[in-house]
Order: sequence, then structure tokens, then C-alpha cells
Amino acid sequence: MNSDTFFDFCVVGLGQHAQTKLIPAILNNKQNLRGVVSSKNSFNLSIRSQIFENLDKACSELKDDVCFIIATPPKFHFEAVNFLHRQKRNTLVEKPIFTSVLDAQKFTQFQRCPDFIIGEMFMHKHSRLYQKFLSDWKKHKATTSSIEIGFTIPSLPQKTFRDSRDLEDSIIFDIGCYPISTISDIGILSDRFSIINSNWQGGILQNLVLEFKNQMNLKIRIKIGVSESYSNYLFMKTFDGKYFRYGPFYYGRKGNRVVETWENNELKKRDIIEENDCFQNMLGVEKSFWNLGLSDQAIKTLDCIRVLDAIKSKMTQ
Repeated sequence: MNSDTFFDFCVVGLGQHAQTKLIPAILNNKQNLRGVVSSKNSFNLSIRSQIFENLDKACSELKDDVCFIIATPPKFHFEAVNFLHRQKRNTLVEKPIFTSVLDAQKFTQFQRCPDFIIGEMFMHKHSRLYQKFLSDWKKHKATTSSIEIGFTIPSLPQKTFRDSRDLEDSIIFDIGCYPISTISDIGILSDRFSIINSNWQGGILQNLVLEFKNQMNLKIRIKIGVSESYSNYLFMKTFDGKYFRYGPFYYGRKGNRVVETWENNELKKRDIIEENDCFQNMLGVEKSFWNLGLSDQAIKTLDCIRVLDAIKSKMTQ
């Protein structure tokens, strides 16, 4: 790490994700956790750090070079981002950055101020596997016939915001933001979609299958939510019989990833990619990464939120 990297952080919101992934990544990077903002009276945090009841107190007492990480439930993100924007504080926000089109539109206005950073955190974008997929996409874009993305888990985490029946707290935004951001990254995001299947339990959306169409007439199928078994993959097929499989695709822990290349139903190649912890990669990236193409990123964020919001609206019809 160098002087263009954030060294000091304050984590806002202390759920399991912050405690098991974000804070360990900060400490393993030899960065500093200068503060935590939490309404909890007590929690299991065996490190020394200042504890603040609210953002106002944290901003008053922490130095200007401290970067804030927003890890609260997504529907509360905008309130925190808006406050930190007024304070001119560097801010990184856990995905999805917002769950409202109106909030995302305001975000595009925020990004016109280049003096400080507001970035959305997707840990998988800091993996070698993701870069491999983007490279393969560029090579095979013209001949790609379909993309299938699956991200399912055996059960939804309990005693979290996911217990809510509010669709802003549902898998649409919490899990759906991953594949939606991916098809946005490769420039084929479209608001033309169909809901193939959906299942509910106790008023909570459990799983969802979507199909998208775009100007390339490329078929995109997305499956997210709860399933009998864990799945985390991206398949890319071409008209000339090639088939690429990447996985686990949306995964942040250190370990191996696999890329398989098939031709005419025969496995031709199997590459193993060794990954470092992607949360560490993400928090250790240079500040210039977050500043790169701010206006373009804001527009892409708005487009993603519009599609997620459209899915939410269609689910309530």
C-alpha cells in the first residue's frame, strides 16, 4: 500500500458482514479502524476502537482523512451518504448503494464534486476471476449467444434486515444487485425482462428467476435466492459451440476459483485461479480507483437501481 491508499476507517453499522469480513480485512491489511458507529449497546468486537452513537459525533471527533464505510441495511444508506456528503467525507458504501431511484438520481449530483470520494463496494470486482471474465467477454462478445448467472444460498441469514417483508430488504436488492451490476459492466443491461418464476414464504421473497433481452438479442437468465444447495456461477455460451463456466463468481474469501472451457460438450481446459481475500483487495485499492470515471459510474449505478426498482415494481403487480 502507498500514500494513495486509505489507511484509516470508521465502520458504520455492525452487522455480521462488518464483523466477519470488513473489519478483519482492514486489520489484515495493517490499516486502522479508528471508529465504529453503532446503536448496539454491546457487541462482540475484541479490538480497540472508538465507539460512536451516531455519525455526527464520529465526524466531530475523527480526523478528516478517515474514510467511512457504510454497512447498514441498504434502505438506510442514503441518509448516511447524504450526511457524509455534506461533511465532505470520503465514503465507501456496501452494495447495493441505494434501493431508490430518487436516491440514485441525487447520487449523480453528488458525484459532480471531485474533492472527496463516494464509492460502491462490490468485493468480487477486485478478483482475478472477474477480470478474466471481462477479458473473455471482450474476446467472445460478438459470438456470445447466452449468459446464465446463478447465486443461491441454502437459507437467508436470520435476525437481519432480510427478515423484513419490505421488498427493499429482499433478495431483489441484496443478491440481485450482483448479476445486475455484472451485465451493466459488460454494457448489455436492459429493462426488458420477464419474471420466469418466484417463490414466497411467510410473505418474504425466497427465490427469483429472471430473463433479460437486449439490443444484441442475447439471452440472459438470472437465478437468485434460496435453493436446496449453494450455487455461485456464471455461464457464457457462444454460437460456435464454446461454453465457459466461472465460479464461485461472487465470492470474497481467499481461495481457488475455477474457469472451465468446453467445446461441443467436451471439457477442453480447466484453469485454477488462486485468489487473495477480495475484501482486503477492495479496501487496499488506490483512491484513484474510486475516482475513475465518477460521472460514468454514477450513471451506471442509476441504471442498475432503475432495473432493480422495476423488478420490485413488477413483483407487486
